[in-house]
Amino acid sequence: MLNIDLSGKRALVAGVADDGGFGFAIAKSLAEAGASICVGTWPPALNIFTNLIERG
Repeated sequence: MLNIDLSGKRALVAGVADDGGFGFAIAKSLAEAGASICVGTWPPALNIFTNLIERG
């Protein structure tokens, strides 16, 4: 994996619905690099996403 410091940066990741897709993997990698993440999700999938965040 590429070591990059994204501290102080912001990222918008659209299409995050669960922990099995590309959007979630991208958001997770950006967060691990230090970026603040804003995610966009389909409204019916919001409860699934919220539950994943609460579980860690």
